[in-house]
Amino acid sequence: RFSSHALGSTPGSAACFGFAAAPMAWRRVGPRRHVGRAAFSTLAAAAAATSAVLAWGCLSPRPAIGSAFTAGVGGAAEATEPTRRRLLSRLALVTAASPGFQLLMGSQPAEAASGLYDNALPEAKDFMPKNPGPEPKDLGLAVRKLNKFTDSEGPVLKGGGFGPNAFSTTGDREDFLATTILPYWRIPAGTEPKQAMADLQAILKAYEPGQAGVDGGGFQIMKAEPNYVYAQFASLQRGDTDDTEFVVDADGTVQVRSAGRTKMRADGGSNCKRLNYISEKLRAKGWEAPKITKDTHEWYYRQNAAKTKTQCVGLTGCPDELSLDPE
Repeated sequence: RFSSHALGSTPGSAACFGFAAAPMAWRRVGPRRHVGRAAFSTLAAAAAATSAVLAWGCLSPRPAIGSAFTAGVGGAAEATEPTRRRLLSRLALVTAASPGFQLLMGSQPAEAASGLYDNALPEAKDFMPKNPGPEPKDLGLAVRKLNKFTDSEGPVLKGGGFGPNAFSTTGDREDFLATTILPYWRIPAGTEPKQAMADLQAILKAYEPGQAGVDGGGFQIMKAEPNYVYAQFASLQRGDTDDTEFVVDADGTVQVRSAGRTKMRADGGSNCKRLNYISEKLRAKGWEAPKITKDTHEWYYRQNAAKTKTQCVGLTGCPDELSLDPE
């Protein structure tokens, strides 16, 4: 408890400064690995509130402080209307400038603000906060390791790994454990690669968030080049973000990659349904873009099978009615 006299004294001022600076100290120390995300968020919120209120108290005139801190909420409510306006304005300014508020709002990485795009379904805003995950730093074209001994012949997209949430045309095609490899797509004969990429980008721009129950959080094309396009797609509720890339090579071969950001977590069928939507549009234009099915990628289907339906057992015997989870 503080009174106007205490706040006006040297120890009181020191206390104000200490509490207001506390979030900055916490920002220097945390978050650490042993501190959970929820715990860090709670402590950060408390630090922001403490910083704002204590700094407000330090900057307020003594009479106003006395009424607010000694009389409590009731005393503050008895303040005159001009005083209330002045104190609220000061509180807003101090809150915006406080280290705690900046910790919560201004210092988060850019990707933390994604997971909800302008073209999201309206109900996506009902599920907050979003959890897009960190954007991979190794996307795009590069020479990649296909296995322990072999590198790719020239730049290729990143592989899909072994997770139940990825597909890629890059990988060791002789490895029977490689469950995420796609066949290359191909543009129609006689079509220039530049025109083919323009057609592909047009289909991406017209993509329908929420189709087949996926990507309700919307999408955004992050990079579009003459032979390369990269887009992010977000789930409706959690904002889980998938990174989807396409490359049209000079010989008409199309590289494809679509993957979630959590290595071994199933994606509810989002990457499969998205690529199947796009490939169907392209096949109508004469492309070779095979559909992903339970027969082409059985393990993926088993990992993402709808829980209310019959699921595959072992490596064979997937029932015809097997379907993918909605996100």
